[in-house]
Amino acid sequence: MTDFQPGVYTMPEAAYFADPLRGFGTESLSRSGATFLLPPYTPAHFRFAQDHQHSRQSDALMEGKALHSLVFGGQPVIDIGTDALRGAHATEVRALRDEGNICVKSPVYATVKELADAVHADPIADIILADGQPEQSVFAVDPDTGVWIRGRFDWMCRPDPASDTLLIVDLKSSLTAYPSADAFGKQVFTYGYHRQGAWYLRLARILGLAQDIRFLLLVVEKNSPHLVNVMEIPLIDLKRADRVNAAAMRLFARCLDAGEWPGYSKDLAVMPTVPLPSWAELRDENLVNESEEF
Repeated sequence: MTDFQPGVYTMPEAAYFADPLRGFGTESLSRSGATFLLPPYTPAHFRFAQDHQHSRQSDALMEGKALHSLVFGGQPVIDIGTDALRGAHATEVRALRDEGNICVKSPVYATVKELADAVHADPIADIILADGQPEQSVFAVDPDTGVWIRGRFDWMCRPDPASDTLLIVDLKSSLTAYPSADAFGKQVFTYGYHRQGAWYLRLARILGLAQDIRFLLLVVEKNSPHLVNVMEIPLIDLKRADRVNAAAMRLFARCLDAGEWPGYSKDLAVMPTVPLPSWAELRDENLVNESEEF
């Protein structure tokens, strides 16, 4: 155990991603980090990713940060015009960013402002965002494995003071907010939002933050008219995702204890075979059949 205590913290984004546990001789596992532990990745991929984290300043990331700040409040978002970042202008922008501002070009600012306005105009989102805490960094010790785990909640709120209900809200932008398996459900699976939800729920339950804890996706569509939808992931999917997350935690615990982060097997006695996709057989058969038509 370290002197760092489990709990909910308000801390800068950079401090969270640097992992405060590293200052106490250990480290914690995040949901995004867990992705690199499990197939198609390996513990070696995870170790490299953790030890070679790059500056989080890509254009797409800055756009996402700007949207989050305009929706939840936080760092100032500054429109830096359309000029190329050269010379004195580049120096000015770097200084603004060093002061903690989110700097985006005019077209990006206009887009995220429209999306944020749409979110605030939605009646359900308006209730959720009326009172709460943005960008909360949460740390806990997983009781099953003994490892530290962490997460950063976009928004936490208790909309009904009379009940012990906590809402953990995560903001997403998407081409569609239609709640079906063939629409937004595909994005949930592709980007692992169900695993994210299960991860956050586990953190909150370990800390006993409330009797009733719910994970909500606040989704705004990227294209006009920027419709907004607030939805939950089915419990059966969250439970399955929690089992996957638990597998990552167990693997993390084993690697951390051994100090070894293996990659692909190098045992010639157990040479792996690579299966083809399920559609490959039909496609090959079609090629054979169609060749007979010539």
